[in-house]
Amino acid sequence: MLSKIELEKINDLKQTAEAFDGVQLKLNEDWLEMDNPGGVKVFRTLDKEMLVGFLGVYAFGSTAEVCGMVHPDFRRKGIFSGLFKEAAIYMREQPYKEILLNSPTGSASGKGFLSGIPCTYKFSEYQMKWHPQELNPSSQASVRKALPEESGLRIRLDVEAFNVPREDAEEHEKRHSTEKNQTSYSIEHEGTAVGKIRIIKSETEAWIYGFATLPEYQGKGIGRSALQQILQKEADKGRDIHLEVQADNLHTLELYKSCGFKNYHSQDYYEYQG
Repeated sequence: MLSKIELEKINDLKQTAEAFDGVQLKLNEDWLEMDNPGGVKVFRTLDKEMLVGFLGVYAFGSTAEVCGMVHPDFRRKGIFSGLFKEAAIYMREQPYKEILLNSPTGSASGKGFLSGIPCTYKFSEYQMKWHPQELNPSSQASVRKALPEESGLRIRLDVEAFNVPREDAEEHEKRHSTEKNQTSYSIEHEGTAVGKIRIIKSETEAWIYGFATLPEYQGKGIGRSALQQILQKEADKGRDIHLEVQADNLHTLELYKSCGFKNYHSQDYYEYQG
């Protein structure tokens, strides 16, 4: 578990790097804040007591995602290359089948680093924010807090809606049950649970994750109704609402746009081949 001081140092470095580069970094802070972040490995460089380099390896089952940053005043000193070499040794010892390197689309320093290592572009992901608009959810769906005994449904949804390997989906379910400040909901249609949606909250923001309905219930307005109900619930609490969506997931992207979401940042993912 990272201490409060360690988390503050990571956040301070993130804010400095983002302001300098004009980008938004994706550091999966909800993972870093977990009491037992077993799926996270952190590598750091300190200058005296100041954090000047950070790299995180996040295990999504058999896939690892890597992201990091260096203080602008300490760049071109080999800090991130050193952190990545340490991380590469660690990752070779893990049973990862895929390693994805994450960089904000507009990050010149990130793209410069990636150009010097063996990797290929895989996909992009939009970060979107909801802009309030009138919502009139249909009666096609109802949303309630998820039950522990519905874990099988949540695993099935990850497998069928997101093409996640079953072993990874089971690991995701275990990890999500330990996350702070998050609520899982079940989406019902005519009394049957057919979907899920998960919300991670702070005082000012709510992030939507894992939103899905079973394939045989898609195209019936169920997901749209459930999403609009969640938007109403969180907007009433005064939170800004965000989500992430893969850029080539056109159907879901259009659903989000039609409900009032607009993209404001994007992240690019590269598959590491070292």
